[in-house]
Amino acid sequence: MSLDQVRKRWAAATPGSWELLGGGEYISPIGITVAPDDGGVGPKDAAAIAHAPTDVGMLLGAVDAVLALHKPERGTVYDPDDGETKEMDYCETCSDSQWLDEATAVPWPCATVSAITAATEGEA
Repeated sequence: MSLDQVRKRWAAATPGSWELLGGGEYISPIGITVAPDDGGVGPKDAAAIAHAPTDVGMLLGAVDAVLALHKPERGTVYDPDDGETKEMDYCETCSDSQWLDEATAVPWPCATVSAITAATEGEA
C-alpha cells in the first residue's frame, strides 16, 4: 500500500458525506444494506463504512501536513571533528538551521518521514 494508492481509491469513491438511513439499515448514497442476517454488514461496520470518506480525507490531510513540514534541504554541514564541511540532505524542520554541524543536522529522511513511509509501505 502507498499513500498514492489510498489517494486514488479515495478520489474514485462516491463522494461523501455518506449516512445511515432507515434507522441504520442502509448506507446512502452507496447502497449497502445493513442487515447481517441477510448477508449485509452490522451496524458498527456500517457506521465505520459511512464515516470512511470523511475519515480518510481527514487522515490524508494530516499526513500531508506533517510531510509538508518535514522537507529535505541540501546544504553544507560542518564536521567539528576534522574541521571539514560536506554537502548533505537534511530535514529542514528537525535540524537546527542556525548553525549546521554533524550534531545539529538531521539526515534526510528524518525519523518522522521514515515512520510515515514505513507505515504506508507496509514496513512498520
